[in-house]
Amino acid sequence: MTTPEQPRGRDIDELRTQLRAQFFQWREVHPKAHIHALLDLNCPVAQYHELHPSNLSQRPIERHMEAVHRPDLAHEPELLPQLLQLHVAGEHGYPDEALIDLTLECAVARCRSVNGAYVAGWLCTDALPTAAARHLAKSGVVLDKSQARQRYLPFFEPYRLALLAGDPAAAGFLRRWLGPIRHWALIDTAGELKVISAPQQDDSEHTAPLGREQFASQARIATARFVVMAMTRAGIAVPSEPELRIDAAMRQASGSGLHRTEDIVFYALNVFTLGPRWAEHPQAATLVRQVASAPDDQPGLAQLIAALPDAVLDEMAASAHE
Repeated sequence: MTTPEQPRGRDIDELRTQLRAQFFQWREVHPKAHIHALLDLNCPVAQYHELHPSNLSQRPIERHMEAVHRPDLAHEPELLPQLLQLHVAGEHGYPDEALIDLTLECAVARCRSVNGAYVAGWLCTDALPTAAARHLAKSGVVLDKSQARQRYLPFFEPYRLALLAGDPAAAGFLRRWLGPIRHWALIDTAGELKVISAPQQDDSEHTAPLGREQFASQARIATARFVVMAMTRAGIAVPSEPELRIDAAMRQASGSGLHRTEDIVFYALNVFTLGPRWAEHPQAATLVRQVASAPDDQPGLAQLIAALPDAVLDEMAASAHE
């Protein structure tokens, strides 16, 4: 897990205002809807944290919690996600407003935790908690043709869901995954509030399963974690739509033949520091091809680039945006 970061360009007060405005809109447009936060106990908080289940049960105003019985955690019930009730249709306001603020603060603190966050997001649905939880448990089961088996993917994790929502080819699947959930809000890797709603039905669109490209982007999350960690340590600003742009940079690196994690991470970092076309420089292109075809025990791309003369590195930086 990366070090908690303050969101890029947003302070917590501004995010709080945005989230409350979103909740207000949901309630106005959908008066029969309930609002929940989804807590991912697979990314736990410390036992003393106010959002730990043992402490939530001690709050003066009791709020209902409903477990999401994801099949891959059937033998570890203590890790099951929990729907935490924030607003029930017909309630005036929010019985525990401080609870909303706690969920937001926790989501922001872990916004760069690519492998999931304790507060995965907030959802608006007309369905009762039992029905919403049952749907989330079933909708994550997908057929992975590359592995010829069904598997469960926790698409509710912020990074995963942002990737899915940003892919037009996955619109049909996203609609099916959301099901009775009208809207979903999350804090993305850049610390921005992102709101996802069910895509409009296209008469020509088939509700197809996830394709090879979608599974590939989900698989690249394992490497994206190292990209985000490296950006954080180097003080590199996280761009807007970070999940899509980081995935595109990694896809570009893999398309160049790179396969070692450290080489893909270095390539992606240069996309964000030098420019998207940095590897088109003749010297850079030559080294990328050299590393792509070299055995794993040979020097990596970072070492070879660092050994170039300063004049060449300056040329590379100058041409990266052309």
